[in-house]
Amino acid sequence: MPLSRRALEAVIGRASRARPLAVPANLGRYSRAYVCTLLAYLLRWWVAVGLRLGLVEVDGAPEAASPEAIWLRYPIRHWLAEHTIVWAREEVGEVVRLAGDGSSLRWQLVYLAQQYCVVGSRLAHALEGE
Repeated sequence: MPLSRRALEAVIGRASRARPLAVPANLGRYSRAYVCTLLAYLLRWWVAVGLRLGLVEVDGAPEAASPEAIWLRYPIRHWLAEHTIVWAREEVGEVVRLAGDGSSLRWQLVYLAQQYCVVGSRLAHALEGE
């Protein structure tokens, strides 16, 4: 089941309110490696949100499963940690470039949240064999 943009934004909004993630205002002062590590954490978080959304779509459940239930159903935590580092390395250049422009950086992070939430949702569908 493809996600509508509105449904995706609603899921991201709920996840953001439930666990707000802050980006340091002085992000540009950090080393590229440190920013990459922060970015990998953020990408992992949004893929996990997408996995929860995908599980709701697959099971037709009225609400998302707990994060613990996701990792029990999909034992991919270590695989995901390795891949989000790779993905973060692909994205870090643009994030570092925008670090001095707060508005552009926020929009880039919103874009990444949407992109990797969809990755998680599609991953859940693929793991379920759909």
